[in-house]
Amino acid sequence: MRPPLQAQVPQLTEETLKLVEETLELVEETLKPVEETLEPVEETLEPVEETLEPVEETLEPVEETLKPVEETLEHVEGSFQRAGDTLGFDLRIAGFSFCDRLEPMKTTIDIPDDLLADAMRFTGAKTKREAVVKAMEDFNRARKVEALLKLAGSIPNFPTNDEIEAGDLAREKRLDALWNR
Repeated sequence: MRPPLQAQVPQLTEETLKLVEETLELVEETLKPVEETLEPVEETLEPVEETLEPVEETLEPVEETLKPVEETLEHVEGSFQRAGDTLGFDLRIAGFSFCDRLEPMKTTIDIPDDLLADAMRFTGAKTKREAVVKAMEDFNRARKVEALLKLAGSIPNFPTNDEIEAGDLAREKRLDALWNR
């Protein structure tokens, strides 16, 4: 039981003291049914907690068994990533992209010295790696342009260059008019 309120706070007046004590009694009366309700809930939780203990113990070896599976999955993921890098596209399995973590792939190749020297001179590269990367980028860009040129005229109703430029000029005039109001 708690000590008398007058001993805890001596400066309280008699009226205030009575009001506070009545309020405390009401709070205690209100709490009794809550405590009575909690008792069966706590009693119900005890067997649930006892049931969970063996489940948790069973999960530990399962988690240990999953570790090599996770390591294998990481290895497979790395293989798919390297394959996607090699093939030049994003490999996806069940909606998961294995190419989200792209890293440069190290490769050893024999390149004739005269070709590498020419590549360094033409690209302005300072290192062999930079020359090879720039040469590959130029090669890939040229192949993409080539593929686009093959499509030229194959898309119906595609605007000509003159039509695109006319549209750009009209848009610029509209924007200038808006800005110069």
